Amino acid sequence: MVGRGWVIFQKLKVTVNIYASLILALLTIQVCKSPNVYCPEAVKSVKVVVSCPTSKEEWEKAANKKNCKNDAAQQNCTSANLFLYHCVINGYGNETLEVCAPRRIISGFCTEFNVVGGVIQVHASAKCNNRFPKCGLFYFSTDAYKYQDCYDFVKKTQILNKTTATQLELTAADKTLQKQISIFIVMVCLLVIVFCGSIVYDRIYLKQPIDRPEYQTKENGHSIPIPNQDYHVPLNRHTSTLLDCTDWSAVLKLSVYTSLQ
Repeated sequence: MVGRGWVIFQKLKVTVNIYASLILALLTIQVCKSPNVYCPEAVKSVKVVVSCPTSKEEWEKAANKKNCKNDAAQQNCTSANLFLYHCVINGYGNETLEVCAPRRIISGFCTEFNVVGGVIQVHASAKCNNRFPKCGLFYFSTDAYKYQDCYDFVKKTQILNKTTATQLELTAADKTLQKQISIFIVMVCLLVIVFCGSIVYDRIYLKQPIDRPEYQTKENGHSIPIPNQDYHVPLNRHTSTLLDCTDWSAVLKLSVYTSLQ
């Protein structure tokens, strides 16, 4: 009895493997029959959205609103019945898009619509795994809503981009502040140099005594003024006594000096 059950189990296992192989072959044929080429009608239908459907009901509602059937009849990218509504991430992984595009089979990655390439394809930076993001080994691109981790990948990318942008702004602000501080220091140094230079110039050149030629020294240490001067000068360098007309000897000497001229 045990041996018979084992035989049945082995037959079922073989049957399952055959069916799995056939399904995989059919999927491969479908992929090959639907070339992944630039689709201009798909690119024209792109719309950035805040979020994507989270259930079959929401997907059908969004698909009816998008109404891809109108574009399906006019495009040449694939057969009309395969030109369907998608809500997937973009090629940069920082936005979610609604787009009418040919349905594809996705294997092992989140689904993206590459606007530049105009195609539905795998998002190479979001490989499926048991932790994050969780997605199917094989699935149709229209079923991307079943794998919400792929949309959460966008949110994480947005947070990372905002953090990076903030850091760049802070770095730029720091550089600007450093530049302003450097300019301020240079200006202060220049002002100090100019101020010190003016003090030195004043001390050396402006405060230096001038030897005036308005008097000459004669015998006995007396100073005789030079004629044609319109101001009074001291009689010698060591006294402040002015010429006094009551000093007859000085008057006499001045008369003699004048007559000799």
